[in-house]
Amino acid sequence: MVASVASVSAQSWGIGGRLSYGAQAVGQYVFPSQNYLEARLGLGWNGNWGPDISVLHYWNVKNWDWTPGNWFLDIGGGVNTVISRSYMFLGAQAVGKFGYTFEDFPLSLSADFSPAFGPNIGLKKGYGTTFWAEGIFYNFGLSCVYRF
Repeated sequence: MVASVASVSAQSWGIGGRLSYGAQAVGQYVFPSQNYLEARLGLGWNGNWGPDISVLHYWNVKNWDWTPGNWFLDIGGGVNTVISRSYMFLGAQAVGKFGYTFEDFPLSLSADFSPAFGPNIGLKKGYGTTFWAEGIFYNFGLSCVYRF
């Protein structure tokens, strides 16, 4: 998503938000290669609401310019953790993102799917560690990022 904006406006930082099964603040940094890092911080669900933190690396796979502005497809991966009162989830996260960057304004809108897989670690007595994957429907999200 940001890679597309970077190629249009040569801006390397972005900030925005993402709505999914919770709300997340999003920060992005674009490398000269058009690949980028994205950090997400917000509230997530792991049996109870708790902090949700992700750090992801994206590769810009395809850009289309069939309309004013730029359509893009990015894929990536990284790590994710969600902490609740009873458990801490720590796992690998994959992501696929499809979106649009406006031609005359440094704003990107996108939809993504980012499942995460890993152990659910019990934090309280009586809560064991189990392998767990975040629910599939919790992993769809909509993002809006402004480049500066």
